[in-house]
Amino acid sequence: MNPSRSLAVRPLHPDNSPQLLSLLNRWVEHVPYTARFTPHSVDQDIFGSAPATVGGMKWLLNGQFGAWVGDDLVGFVDVATSFGAGSSHLPVGRPLGYLRFLALPLAYLAEQTPLLGTQEVSLSAWIDTVAHHLMVEAERFWRSQGVRRVIAFGMESGYPSFQAGAGAMPGEWSHHFRVLTQSDFRLQDRYYCLHRGTSELLEEPTPGIKLSLVQRGSDHNRHYAIYQRAELVAQARLLYREVDYPGGVNPVGLLAAFSVEPAWRGKGVGKWLLRRLVNDGVLQGYRRLVFHLHPNDQAAINLFTQTGFQELDFRGYVFE
Repeated sequence: MNPSRSLAVRPLHPDNSPQLLSLLNRWVEHVPYTARFTPHSVDQDIFGSAPATVGGMKWLLNGQFGAWVGDDLVGFVDVATSFGAGSSHLPVGRPLGYLRFLALPLAYLAEQTPLLGTQEVSLSAWIDTVAHHLMVEAERFWRSQGVRRVIAFGMESGYPSFQAGAGAMPGEWSHHFRVLTQSDFRLQDRYYCLHRGTSELLEEPTPGIKLSLVQRGSDHNRHYAIYQRAELVAQARLLYREVDYPGGVNPVGLLAAFSVEPAWRGKGVGKWLLRRLVNDGVLQGYRRLVFHLHPNDQAAINLFTQTGFQELDFRGYVFE
């Protein structure tokens, strides 16, 4: 029996939410700083007319495809197009393709031997079969929109409930790594995750320069900007998050952005801004602060570790 003969891939719709919830929530179990999917989050962040992201991506078109064996949803891929980061390197008017999420068969998680009819199928062969059919549909979707470059598990394209909004693929998803490389994706970037408990206020030594700190937004979505007169010196963003994994850390504050202009680095600006963020986290009742960063950003790593952040046992990967 050929496994592919029992497999059908077709577009998903909101009425498929119950099956999708079951598949996704098995996948996100125990992924750090992740909340379980709910009917509301699936409707808003996946099937919505403008699916949400932490970075505020502006989507052109979204598509969701499921791999089915009878009434069982065994795989899922979420794809999209956008004029996102990096589009300046493309021909004028050509969008980027995004692979937002890929869920492989749950037999992967249980290390079970899949059964189709009365025939056993090897786990790796079954995963490859499902992944191949999903990627064929994904590629057809991207090509129909004139896409020539695709980003898989991009940091800016993730679901808000998954890893607090960081879209990178968890490093322990080894079968995903194999499936993507077999589909001609290459590893593009990796990210670390730093986190810190919040209990005591920190001293905020200000730089010996006349600067102004401006805050705007709400308690759940606060923006910070430091200026010298009209010149932007540094900026950050702190978001409210509720997570299921790990337990006992809610509410969580996500540092969705943190940057200091190159000309102002090494002058105490970053230290001042980060300590202000920590103190605001304490005052807002956050029990944990989380920040994802690139391992090549050694200056940021030093700054955050000196401010009490610790590295989580996590590696996130982005493919292209």
